[in-house]
Amino acid sequence: MTQGPGPMREARIQRTRAWLRYSSRDITGARDMMRPGTKSSPYQAAFWAQQAAEKAIKGALTYAGVRFEEIHRLNALAALLPADWETRKAANALAARSRYAVQTRYPDLDEPEPTAEDARTAITQAAAVQQAIRRDLGRLTVSPSNSARRSSPALSGHREPVGWNAMTTTATNGRVPPMRQSRRLALPPAAAHFRAFVHLRSVDLARDRDRSYTLTWTPALFEGGALLRLWGRTGGPERTRIDYYLDRAGAQAHIEAILRRRLRHGYRVVGWE
Repeated sequence: MTQGPGPMREARIQRTRAWLRYSSRDITGARDMMRPGTKSSPYQAAFWAQQAAEKAIKGALTYAGVRFEEIHRLNALAALLPADWETRKAANALAARSRYAVQTRYPDLDEPEPTAEDARTAITQAAAVQQAIRRDLGRLTVSPSNSARRSSPALSGHREPVGWNAMTTTATNGRVPPMRQSRRLALPPAAAHFRAFVHLRSVDLARDRDRSYTLTWTPALFEGGALLRLWGRTGGPERTRIDYYLDRAGAQAHIEAILRRRLRHGYRVVGWE
């Protein structure tokens, strides 16, 4: 779904954010109720877990522009989402949790109360739905093409000076032995915590090798963001991969692992922003 600029789209974004904010509060409350020493009942935690999932799905429907009834059936709500949304699959397991919204809260409905195990399962499943929704929203609101343009090494940013990580390292017969030298190179903390992009290159003249590798971080419209990877022969066609994360902190360990692996394979950090 594409939405043009304007007050209606902005209003829809604000409503989506409100649904997601309330969903986050609900699942936090559900988790707090299950902490040791609390006097809450599992049925209360199960109720708030159901509410967290319901409000997250309604937030996704709001962004997608899909009208929905004021119902509590989670699988019915998720079925209204576009067919390619990951959330639809994640919500399939929630059909049995819909009863926590009403039936298990009133004694005259003859529904058994959720057990502590039921509540923990409901919290886990609700969290999975929240994550799937954020990934779906990230996929829709982060443009890989814009990320690729931001990652261009021609943009102004930090460039490593010759002498630390230079591409013109002195080597026998003009060859740069990447594996041996990369073991002596530490990962610059500023490069690992880049704001927009970090660019690496691997040059081996004897092997006619000149390859580039770029990581770009793009915040999503709602929460989290996308990590875009571009790699290939410098100046030639590039391969791409994009992964979505709930937040930058969650992506950081993966980013550092990728950068260290590139260093081990002979790449040098040549710039970041």
